[in-house]
Amino acid sequence: MRLGGLPWCIRHAALKQVEDICNDVEAALSKAVRIYKNSRNVTAAAVVTVTGRRLVVRRMNYGKWAHRLKDVVRPSRARRAFFRGLRLEQASVPTPQMLAVAEVRRFRWPVTAYLICDEVPGAQTLAGIAREGNCCPRRAVERLASVLARMHDRGFIHRDLKSTNILFDNDLNPWLIDMDGVHFVRKVSLPQIIRDFSVLAKVLIRNPQLRRGALRFLVCYCRQRGLMPQRQEILRQVNASLCIS
Repeated sequence: MRLGGLPWCIRHAALKQVEDICNDVEAALSKAVRIYKNSRNVTAAAVVTVTGRRLVVRRMNYGKWAHRLKDVVRPSRARRAFFRGLRLEQASVPTPQMLAVAEVRRFRWPVTAYLICDEVPGAQTLAGIAREGNCCPRRAVERLASVLARMHDRGFIHRDLKSTNILFDNDLNPWLIDMDGVHFVRKVSLPQIIRDFSVLAKVLIRNPQLRRGALRFLVCYCRQRGLMPQRQEILRQVNASLCIS
C-alpha cells in the first residue's frame, strides 16, 4: 500500500492504527513523546497515534556504508526485522507486534527504511532492572530463561542478545527486540546455543547484580529443554568464549 509517497507493507488488522503515521512518518518522528535511540545508524522513538495508542517507529539512517552495501542485495534491516518478528510471534515467542514496514531505495540503493511496531509497556532493559535493586528479581531471570528456551525449541537463534535487545514490561515479562539478525535453523545446535549465550553472558558477567542470577538462568533453561546433562559443558564453552573475546 502506498501512503505518504512510500510503499508500505502493513499488517491488515493494523491499518487504522498506523495509517496516520504512514502518511507522514517524518512528522510523526518529529512529534515523538520519547526518544529511545538516535544515532547515525538508527533512530527509535515512541509516537502517539490519533487513537491515543503508543507505537515505536524505527528509522534506519544507514550511517555506515557497509550496511548500505549489504542491503543492496538483500532486504533492509527493517524489512528483515518485520518478517522475522512475525515468525517469532507465530512461534509464541514474545516480541513487540510488527505493524508496518517501508523501504526507500533509488535504483536498489538503500536510502532509508522505517519499521512500526507496538511499544513494550514500561520497557526496561535487563541491566536497568538490576540497577533498581540489589539484584535482578528471580522471576525475571526465570522468565527470560523460559523465553529463550522456547525460542530455541522452535528452531530460532537471535544472534544479538545484548542488554538493549532484551526488554521487560511492567510485570517483568521479557520481550525480545531487534529481530533483523534472527535466523530460523529448524534444530538449534549446541554451538548455536553457545553463540547466543556468549552475547548474553557479557551482560550478566559484567554486572554484579546480574552475575548472581546467571547460574540460575542456565539451570532454568537447561531444565526446560531437557539439557541438564549438557549444563556444565554449556557453561564451560560460554566461559571459554568470554576469555577469547
